[in-house]
Amino acid sequence: MLAKSWSCLWLFLLSSMSVVQCQDDEKYQCSASEGCDVGCCGPLNAETGKGVCGLGPEYCGQGCTSQCDQKSECDPGWGMEWSELAECPLNVCCSKYGFCGTTALFCGSNIPPQPQCDAGARSSDGRTIGYYEGWNLARPCGRMAPKDIPLGIYTHINFAFALLNPKTFRLDDMDAGTASLYGDVAALKLKQPDLEVWIAIGGWAMNDPGPYQTAFSDMAGSEANQDAFFDSLLTFMKKYDLDGVDLDWEYPVADDRGGIPEDFDNYVNLLRRLRQRLNASGRKYGISLAVPASYWYLRGFNLQEMEQYVSWFNIMTYDIHGVWDKTIDALGPYALAHTNLTEIELGLELFWRNNINPERINLGLGFYGRSFTMKDPNCMSAGCEFTEGAKGGECTGTPGVLSAAEIVKIIDNGATLTFDEKAAVMIVTWDTDQWVSWDDAKTLGMKVDFANRRCLGGTMVWAIDLDDGTLIDALGENIGRSKQDTIDEWPLHSTMAPTESAILHNYLTVPAQLPSVISLEEFTELFPKAQRTNPQIRLLYRDLQHQRRALVDTVSENIAVEEKRGKYIRRDIAIARRKAANEDADQELEIERALFGSVGADPKHTLNSIIPEMDTAIADLEAEIQQLEAQEAALLESVKQTVGTMSDLRYGKLSNPRLKEDVIEGLKSVQDACEGKS
Repeated sequence: MLAKSWSCLWLFLLSSMSVVQCQDDEKYQCSASEGCDVGCCGPLNAETGKGVCGLGPEYCGQGCTSQCDQKSECDPGWGMEWSELAECPLNVCCSKYGFCGTTALFCGSNIPPQPQCDAGARSSDGRTIGYYEGWNLARPCGRMAPKDIPLGIYTHINFAFALLNPKTFRLDDMDAGTASLYGDVAALKLKQPDLEVWIAIGGWAMNDPGPYQTAFSDMAGSEANQDAFFDSLLTFMKKYDLDGVDLDWEYPVADDRGGIPEDFDNYVNLLRRLRQRLNASGRKYGISLAVPASYWYLRGFNLQEMEQYVSWFNIMTYDIHGVWDKTIDALGPYALAHTNLTEIELGLELFWRNNINPERINLGLGFYGRSFTMKDPNCMSAGCEFTEGAKGGECTGTPGVLSAAEIVKIIDNGATLTFDEKAAVMIVTWDTDQWVSWDDAKTLGMKVDFANRRCLGGTMVWAIDLDDGTLIDALGENIGRSKQDTIDEWPLHSTMAPTESAILHNYLTVPAQLPSVISLEEFTELFPKAQRTNPQIRLLYRDLQHQRRALVDTVSENIAVEEKRGKYIRRDIAIARRKAANEDADQELEIERALFGSVGADPKHTLNSIIPEMDTAIADLEAEIQQLEAQEAALLESVKQTVGTMSDLRYGKLSNPRLKEDVIEGLKSVQDACEGKS
């Protein structure tokens, strides 16, 4: 794996400079006593005692002074003896100096065609995804409870986040407060029936140094660990009636983020098996990936192989710049917009190079800004120098970032606004030296138009709770959707699932997965200490898990059949009831004719006569509704009783008090059989 210092030189080359131009730059010179930051120290000049840093045989071959084992990122033609890779990842170009990139310096005229659509076709209007930060309720102000989430404009809500346990590879809650909100957010579907709610797993912080950093990599690298994750995920999604999963692994392969080279292929295998497992569940669950817009981290994703298994990619076309630029030599401490449309265009080019269907791409929109404290109050434009992040907001409290709601307040208090048309961003300055870039209604519209011109299938917002309504209203107006009323009665959900299928799954299949009955750690402790490291224990557990899963899958199929049968029965009952009602009406008409003889056409109603008739009809309808509700309650009670009798799966052999003894007796039988064969 190349050191991250390569990214700095890659960015340096992006600035249209070359190694030749570096020969007079002390930073890229070396000597017998001073080596190179990047590359080999080539032959020394006899007069000056200086050499030039570079790669390939010219610098690393005969006459090389030091660091002569350095290799280029890619092979421009000098052979694999001098190169890490034969070709660049993601089909990007290899420059003549051995670096990967996408600009003309690297590619010449080899630029892929961009998707072209009529903006009026509004390709991106059909999908508007919003991430909801479950931890936002811990803020001192600017909070958004689930009941306050604006409905009507978002088609999907991704709940951020659940974590991946680094030992069991089951889902962990971020904290107790976040865990209490899953059901509340999912319940919004009762208010907006076409809404989908997904769980987002991971996030940037999960891959920070700490116990969780390698959890994704460790899970993807083992099919047994994947199976544990799949079991937990399905249990979780069924419990909260969720519609899909968004994997936010930041980032595979990247060694500074806990990644290893094997992640490149392992992630594809993970997605392939996850797709198979979700399809086998009997429900159409979605899978999406959160992916970066920069080559440095995106190169760890095998986009072409991944595409077939995912519903779409959520591209994080924000945070392109921030206070971290100060530590990158090729960028430096210069204030630049974090949602610069020009750089977004460059990021999307990586997807076009890999023939990714633009309909499967959602363009990221930031409902927040990246902010700076500027060095010189007389230089407040994009590109001027900053010293640190701007002061933290009243509610978000983090230097260098401000929520949309906080920026709106700053503007209302008299800040100066500057429109950067090329970057499609607004620059806000205030308090002499404070600077932030963000997207307002105008620049959001420009980015949505851009998404439509590039034929993208949707947009994605980070984050719902950072807005005070200003940006979602603007986005809704742009895409032609209006906001619904927020929830006034809460909670919407009950402890009982809303459908027969969900009820049966919650009572039967959810608690029946083997890890729900006994974890691998608990299973291992059933064995003598001397045998607990034996790999056969894990294999035995996995076999039991497969057997249990097969039984659960069979029950799931039976539940689906039972659900369909129930629908047919209810339909037949309704038809029979209507038929009986019609027959009763016909009988009453015959009796009336027998008593009073045939009558002519009914006289036309007057206003005075129709009102009593309507009152009677309404009363009859209300009575019928009450009758249907009573029948529904009786049916639900019947289902509960049925569930109570179906206890073998839920409280089966693996959860009885003799579990330990049964397992040990079974293992002894296996041992006796093996000894008998030997």
